[in-house]
Amino acid sequence: MKNANWKSFLAGSVCTVLLFGMGIPAVAAVKGTLTQNQVNIISDGKIISNAGEDYALSGDTKVPSSITFTTEGGGGTVYLPVRRLAELLGVDIAWDGSKNAVVVGENESENVPTPTPTPVVTTKMYARYPTVPDFGAFAGITESNIGNMIGSPGYYYDILSVDEAISRNPNLLLDYDELLSDCGFSPIGSFEGDYGPIQCYSNGIYSIGIGIATSQYFSVLILSE
Repeated sequence: MKNANWKSFLAGSVCTVLLFGMGIPAVAAVKGTLTQNQVNIISDGKIISNAGEDYALSGDTKVPSSITFTTEGGGGTVYLPVRRLAELLGVDIAWDGSKNAVVVGENESENVPTPTPTPVVTTKMYARYPTVPDFGAFAGITESNIGNMIGSPGYYYDILSVDEAISRNPNLLLDYDELLSDCGFSPIGSFEGDYGPIQCYSNGIYSIGIGIATSQYFSVLILSE
């Protein structure tokens, strides 16, 4: 965890994208080229798709009928949509959300959906400090009890949990900044804490600070009320 990455948000509260992927290992990509709809698709002696044609989904949505991957060495393969293959082979296809899996050959009740992210939107307020929007509820993470242990009022979250939430929503901190604005909080400056800058806000009732309170915890501190 590098505090410098957090400073981009805490100093200006608008650089959330810089935090994306913290704690996520890099994945090496296989080098090659991708081309769409380069081949004819034939089933039972009949041309099902001509080269150059897209594959039509429901709702007039179109996707490539085939994708050809060619490696730098000249080898390669052709990818076809799994739903199209299932249709050609006459087998069932479904989505099992509990297993995060496409199921081919089993008659499941769910159809394969087009995955769409569901934004976390809430204006829930902390019971202890009314009018302060709940960062944990907003981010979908659990509060730590470290605040009670160190005696500083506020709300604390494990940095790794915050990193995971940011990997799901790269705009999480920027979205929370906008939520603070919607709840009447305005930026009033920042100060340098023991582990980096703390960005401060006030709504005329509470002054809060957002930053890294300890080496392991991200916090929403209650500075004054």
